Amino acid sequence: MTYDIIMEDPYYNFIANGFMVHNSQESTRYVNYSNEKYNSEITVIEPFFYKNNNYLYNSWLKSCKVAETEYMNQINNHAKPQEARSVLPNCTKTEIAITFNMREWRHFFRLRCSSAAHPQMRQVTIPLLLHFKKEIPILFDDISYDESFNPEDYADIIQED
Repeated sequence: MTYDIIMEDPYYNFIANGFMVHNSQESTRYVNYSNEKYNSEITVIEPFFYKNNNYLYNSWLKSCKVAETEYMNQINNHAKPQEARSVLPNCTKTEIAITFNMREWRHFFRLRCSSAAHPQMRQVTIPLLLHFKKEIPILFDDISYDESFNPEDYADIIQED
């Protein structure tokens, strides 16, 4: 049985902490944010954990703007997109697709739903795990997750028919 998992915008594009990406168009071509598709802008995932701290949010936003400017400067000076991308922040939106067997999904959820995982990773993976628990309880009911993570910060899981 195969499950296609697609996270709708703004959460479907996230990479952090060495997360393996494969079987995607993005893995075979490099994104150049200076082209018309991206309007010469980068897109970032806003950190929900700064929503109540204006200082930290503004500092984060300023850093993203500097990174965007430097990325565009490098592209304009003939850097390859895959080289220029090194100045972009971890929160840069990136399209990914993953394929796991059930054993690997279990391993993935154990790692990415724990309190040790990055908060934005938990934001995406906990609701996904809960969906798996509902759909395939026999395989996923025994997997624990960070229950202290605020459900108000969960990413939305949208099912397509």
